[in-house]
Amino acid sequence: FKVLGARSVRAGLMSSFVYDPATRVPNHCLVRGSFGKRVGVNGRAFQIRFELRMPDNWNGRFLFEGGANMDGVDWPAYGTLFGRETPSALQRGFSVVRTNSGHTSLNNDSTDGTWALDQQARIDYAFHALDLVTVKAKQLVLAYYGRPAKRSYFMGCSNGGRQALLAAERYPNYFDGIVAGAAA
Repeated sequence: FKVLGARSVRAGLMSSFVYDPATRVPNHCLVRGSFGKRVGVNGRAFQIRFELRMPDNWNGRFLFEGGANMDGVDWPAYGTLFGRETPSALQRGFSVVRTNSGHTSLNNDSTDGTWALDQQARIDYAFHALDLVTVKAKQLVLAYYGRPAKRSYFMGCSNGGRQALLAAERYPNYFDGIVAGAAA
């Protein structure tokens, strides 16, 4: 595991990213990290990256927000399901994490499937990233707040819905509640 950056973010309006409209955020700590930087098929670089946001006014709950399409993008961890949830989970006091699922899209819009030529990338995308990121994010939440989350949730739609079903099947003890919408 490697910390790619950690900083304090002041409350305000965050600029939009791909599908997300501009999102209001509270004061929070933003941590970005990664696992397993490596070179794979055809010399392509791979690593599981994640973003974790921990609000100053934490409600004791943790949310893993699922990805979209084929992932491969460093989505912001707001807990909005692409602008559909207002206020965001982060605004409501949840610590929120998201992952790129182990690869970087060549066209930065999560529809690039060329990463799937790499067997380890398929494993990371299928389930391994979800496991690693959940465990590490919960450890970071514990270290930051000095106590574990009282409740943990997973919420996703489309590919995030697939991840939600996978979490329920493979990691039933990781989350107290799971929302699986339109599972891909």
